[in-house]
Amino acid sequence: MPTRRQWFNAALVSAFVVGAAIRLWQYALNPSLWMDEAFLALNITERGFAQLAEPLAYNQAAPVGFLFAERAAFVQFGNNEYALRLFPLACGLGALPLFWLVARRALSGPGLLVAVALFALSPEVIFHAVEVKQYSGDVFAALVATWMGIRLWERTPPLVESIVYGFLGAALLWTSHAAAFALGGVALCLLISATVRRDGPRLLRLSPALGLWLANVLVLYLLALRNLTHHSYLLGYWRTSFPPFPPRSAVEFAWYRDAFVRFFASPLGIDLNVTSGIALVGGGLALAWLHRRMFWLLVAALLVVGVASALHQYPFAGRLLVFLVPAAIISLGAGVTTLWNDGRWVSRAAAVLLALALVAPQVAPVARNPARGRSNHDLRPVLQQVAAQRLPGDKIHLYSMGWPAFTYYAKKFGLANVPLTVSPSRDEGQASLQANLQKLAGSGRVWIVFSHIAAAKQRQDDRVFSLQVLDGIGRRLQGIEADGAWAYLYQL
Repeated sequence: MPTRRQWFNAALVSAFVVGAAIRLWQYALNPSLWMDEAFLALNITERGFAQLAEPLAYNQAAPVGFLFAERAAFVQFGNNEYALRLFPLACGLGALPLFWLVARRALSGPGLLVAVALFALSPEVIFHAVEVKQYSGDVFAALVATWMGIRLWERTPPLVESIVYGFLGAALLWTSHAAAFALGGVALCLLISATVRRDGPRLLRLSPALGLWLANVLVLYLLALRNLTHHSYLLGYWRTSFPPFPPRSAVEFAWYRDAFVRFFASPLGIDLNVTSGIALVGGGLALAWLHRRMFWLLVAALLVVGVASALHQYPFAGRLLVFLVPAAIISLGAGVTTLWNDGRWVSRAAAVLLALALVAPQVAPVARNPARGRSNHDLRPVLQQVAAQRLPGDKIHLYSMGWPAFTYYAKKFGLANVPLTVSPSRDEGQASLQANLQKLAGSGRVWIVFSHIAAAKQRQDDRVFSLQVLDGIGRRLQGIEADGAWAYLYQL
């Protein structure tokens, strides 16, 4: 009969297998590129390696190493979604065992199992693992940095090992912007610890690693990051994501409360309630008791990114903080571990209830729909049918938000030279949209293509509104529909 340890190990392995299976399944589903993916894919496929080191087009920003890895996959495996998502998938799969390696240093028993399950099922971590963006690499880099930090803090490294860690950290910096904060936190902890102990030999042994990290950060800042911190579009887009510091009013203090709330929704992907809120804060304090060094490594990374954000160097919001998800999940697991280790039946019952409260909401959506993270802007099959059914002389009119994905797929399906008109920006309102559509009268056969329709809060859905206008000036001949994408053929 299996022992308790064997059951526990089987549960851990099952969590890993389920997490890997979900990532591989969503990768195999091969959804169409959505808008942000398409913007980056256009840069990757239209530029050579040297040009990828220059500022990107379409207001995009990504680490040079990540772009080189993407370009290499494109060159080796062709212009397709599988190739473009290969590197993020590799990072996403690699992060699973890495998370266990890091988490097991502080957690044990049910707390470790809860943490591994939460990470394996994390909706944001899964989504980014099959997305043509750099954020899966951020999670991977943060875990490697934390693992290196623990290793370097626990003992004085041999010189060769310090050099190896220096080059490993340098590689992380070139493939992940967030690595600068994770490694910055590691460096801060190591320097303070050695300085307080007046351990000169230890500082000397650490200097190759820390020196290589610092040198690469400086080179990266001068070559790439400096331009991003002055990028007018990006600063405008993220303008509400920089903390007011020091806060001087109730409104400014409220920013920090709201940031905490937003972190739960994205990137943590856990519903914020009394239980989860207390579990995160209390678990963080419990982590200080379970593994003081890991606690300070994670706090230092949060401190470094917080300072950078206060200086308007890095937005503190959403997907840009996904590298903090492992730290948050480890903190949640620390709360469960601490309750379980107390030994009393009341504490262990509380640990079980907390574990169920945290994990059950993550399991249910995956059980209902393992593909829940996939794109809901599936433009590729729509354009494939348009390309197959269009006649000579047909035109295309495109809803503006679908332009990036359309531009990527048009070349693949022979639509790049079809006469194309584009609707005005949705920000200009539906009066402008109506006037633009009415200009199509007398154009003959026109395919009206929609994707990336924004959720309508204070006005009618732009697609429904557009069809009403078009039905008034022409005759609808047919329609093609996919998940979040449509094409309608009109005689105008």
